[in-house]
Amino acid sequence: MKKIYNEAFDAGNEEESPLLFEMEAKPIKRNLFKKQRRYVAVYADGIHIIMDGEDDYYTHDDICDVYFREPFVEDVESRQTIFNFTKEGYCWLEDSVFPGFSENMEIVLKNEWSHYLKKREYPETVKWFVSCCAVVQIDSGVNPYIFGGSYKDPTTALETQEELQESWGFNNKYDLLDMLPKLLNGRAVEQYREKSNHDELLSVDERVLYQKIADAGGERCLWAWDLQRLILLCSLGYVCDYLLWDEALDWSLKAGIKLQKLFRNWDEFMHCYLLGYCFWSGDSIDDEDSEAALRYRMYEHYKKLPDNPWSPNWDMTLECEW
Repeated sequence: MKKIYNEAFDAGNEEESPLLFEMEAKPIKRNLFKKQRRYVAVYADGIHIIMDGEDDYYTHDDICDVYFREPFVEDVESRQTIFNFTKEGYCWLEDSVFPGFSENMEIVLKNEWSHYLKKREYPETVKWFVSCCAVVQIDSGVNPYIFGGSYKDPTTALETQEELQESWGFNNKYDLLDMLPKLLNGRAVEQYREKSNHDELLSVDERVLYQKIADAGGERCLWAWDLQRLILLCSLGYVCDYLLWDEALDWSLKAGIKLQKLFRNWDEFMHCYLLGYCFWSGDSIDDEDSEAALRYRMYEHYKKLPDNPWSPNWDMTLECEW
């Protein structure tokens, strides 16, 4: 990271880097004596940010990824532009502070900073796998256009290993490898069958949920849940170095082929996936404050975007392209 204390930036070729656009936010008073400036300037070779008393310049060597978050979760008041750093950490700029920043940044990404988008140019089948996991990645605040949500590096590998230990109880790659065939064979499907055979033990809320599942096709809702989680685990397993690239994609292909036989489109898949999520979590899709309802709203909003995460055709031919 380079510290900059003026508007000019000398690029690595010792020529001034072209300014693409700049914005000045309204200063805010942090104490009785001083107003702090909030300013951002995007150059061909990086971005200059003055914020909260810090004055920093990030070059392309400092930034590994740029993407956008929509204002759905509680701590996001307006659209955010996220800058992930190559070494560690990230920062974000909100449109509420810099109105229109994300729109300008989208143009920059498609033109002068297009190398960030080119990093996501996976084979078509891999893009389909990414789409299967997109709503989870959106909910987690990571990039929904990347296999695993983040690019692999030592920091994200360690963080993902810790995440898998906390959420799945995996202590090593063998724990993950042990789970994959269970999901492929219908782990939640078996649990659903067992509970369905003892419907006298179901609560009132469970009976309502089970009727919704039955109306949506019964067991295929649990297949949507199992197989989506298999693909998600494969992507996370790759990021944290538990699985090789080919290994993660081979397992994902098995799950994807099964999913395509069960559903006709992304809407149908997502509806059943969310009912499967409710079976696992105890949520109600009718509760507006539930996680399931939040994921549904995310899906409905994001799929209307010009470059939506579900642009691959559901029924495209899935094949080994790696």
